[in-house]
Amino acid sequence: MGKIVGAVGTLAFLAALAYVGLTGAFRFGAIDFATVFQALQPLTFALLGLGALALLAGLLGLVRSRPGTGGFALIAGIAALASAFGPMTMKSQADKVPPIHDITTDMKYPPAFVEVRDIRMADENLNSTDYNPEIAAQQQEAYPDLATVRFEQPYEDVFQASIEVLKSMGLEIVGMDENAGRIEATATTAWWGFKDDVVVRVNRFREPVEVDVRSSSRVGVSDLGVNAKRIETFLAKLEEKLG
Repeated sequence: MGKIVGAVGTLAFLAALAYVGLTGAFRFGAIDFATVFQALQPLTFALLGLGALALLAGLLGLVRSRPGTGGFALIAGIAALASAFGPMTMKSQADKVPPIHDITTDMKYPPAFVEVRDIRMADENLNSTDYNPEIAAQQQEAYPDLATVRFEQPYEDVFQASIEVLKSMGLEIVGMDENAGRIEATATTAWWGFKDDVVVRVNRFREPVEVDVRSSSRVGVSDLGVNAKRIETFLAKLEEKLG
């Protein structure tokens, strides 16, 4: 009995380890997103199944007075189920939002990437920075409140405040042109290391000064709603900063 409990625990532990390894391989560029996407669904099923079995086996092991193997199986089961939580949450969120990854406050004349465009063009596995107008209707339906914002403050103040807000949100500034009113930045997720690019356009030729934002994911079809949320957060913080 102890061998069976130990074996189930070992399989659950290896599945959790495989999930961590998959994450690490992507973060360090050993595999691309397509490979991750193909492997993630079967791995999630394995994590759920083996995690549940390991929990049951662990409890049975403890009842049968095998605290060593039973405890190991319980820990391995918890690790496997915890690993499955991330992909399951991602899938649940993806089902709630449209399958788009490029969001902007100005769908007619979206802010353009410059530095980020060069970064993406260097890797054929990354999404293009060219805006697809066909997704505008999906965005409008899902995020109808996203729109250009206007400020009475001087252009220089709005531009500098935009930089400070991006930094306060943990984004890395990758390029800017104050004369053109453009700021580009990159956000990186904590676990997977997914990167989303942001461009802020501050229009000095309009009164009041107009600010538009665009947030676009480098990989994947759906952004799980994070780009729209990022724009909303940025604009709210900018309005708060500028009073």
